[in-house]
Amino acid sequence: MIFNIGDGMKRIDVPENHFKNNLPMGTVLQLNGYDNPKFCIIKNLGLTPGFESYGAKYKVINIANGQESIKDTLGLEHINTKQDDRIKMYFTDTVLSADEIMDLIKLADQKQAADIKAKAEADQARAKELDDLKRDYKHLEQVEGSGKSSLVIAARNIRKELKAAFPDVKFSVRSESYSMGCSIHAMTDCAGSIDSQFIDLYGGARFVSPSRSVSDEAYNKVAVKMGYPQAVFNRKSGQFEGVDYDINEMIKREAWKTKF
Repeated sequence: MIFNIGDGMKRIDVPENHFKNNLPMGTVLQLNGYDNPKFCIIKNLGLTPGFESYGAKYKVINIANGQESIKDTLGLEHINTKQDDRIKMYFTDTVLSADEIMDLIKLADQKQAADIKAKAEADQARAKELDDLKRDYKHLEQVEGSGKSSLVIAARNIRKELKAAFPDVKFSVRSESYSMGCSIHAMTDCAGSIDSQFIDLYGGARFVSPSRSVSDEAYNKVAVKMGYPQAVFNRKSGQFEGVDYDINEMIKREAWKTKF
């Protein structure tokens, strides 16, 4: 016994509904929503054992772009029954001719060939990119074969890259894992994104949080250099003692711009 439960329990295998499982080839279906694409039925795939409640399956072709897909009979109603704007598939009274169906099949074949070519080109480009990454970052540790998690290797590699780029700057890199995620906290003032292949090779985290801090000693050195030896940075308050607010802010701005 087959039911259409989309709009209440309606048996599909009774005469008034069974015809939905045997729509003529070339019948045009229309989706309400997503720019209302139209599809042409090119083959009836019949009922799937164990899933008869979904009705017959139709192989269809998107009339606009030639994309092939499978549509179920379940929930399929005539376009004249459309009452609202909810997303739903309808069948129409339009039935394409044999020649029109063949043209669509040719379009689908062309699209499939184009998709295969595009995928091959993308795979080739991805393979080249992977080779380039291995060559350009051979100094980094790879996740594969390390016995360590991607997070741990990522933190190690971040330390290496920061030390190489800023040999005179002290960095602290911390990583942590937790339920549903992981993160790395890198004490620096820059951030960016990297390709997933890089992550596969050299590790990564769901979140990377960069930040930067200036030591009390560095703050005080800048104050003296600017002619305010009386200014002493108080870590607890985050302000300079011995100078007014405007001078305090000026010294801090200069400290952030200074390379130590």
